[in-house]
Amino acid sequence: MLRKAAFVAAASLLLAGCAFDDEDYPREQVAQEIDYEFPDEVFFAFNSAELSPHAERALADLAADIHHTHPRWTVAVEGHTDTVGSQSYNIPLSEARAQAVADALVRDGVNARRIEERGYGKSYLAVPTANNVPDRRNRRVLVRVIPPGA
Repeated sequence: MLRKAAFVAAASLLLAGCAFDDEDYPREQVAQEIDYEFPDEVFFAFNSAELSPHAERALADLAADIHHTHPRWTVAVEGHTDTVGSQSYNIPLSEARAQAVADALVRDGVNARRIEERGYGKSYLAVPTANNVPDRRNRRVLVRVIPPGA
């Protein structure tokens, strides 16, 4: 019995120093959310929720990717504004921007029931600025593609 225990202990020590290839021991992969920001494509003019033709093309490409690659994932569309104006004014404007992007995604094939829109106004700036600074980089929409169960 003592011999067996000594063998098990020695084997454990040997194995403790070994490196195992991950392919030998597959782990369950958990799908993660994908965030799409459009650094140059989907910005809005001051005080506007209108998409440019360039933005429409970028969103059509995104819709095709979402529709074909992630057909059952939820799509969260988050609208933002710059710091000009009050938050009570900017929340509806950011909601209108999120709605414009959601409408474009639906037009291009994403099921509307999978899309949730939300406006944050000037709460989450991409580029921190002082109040009343009209920075176009903050007038944007972020699209999050979220796996089921996340």
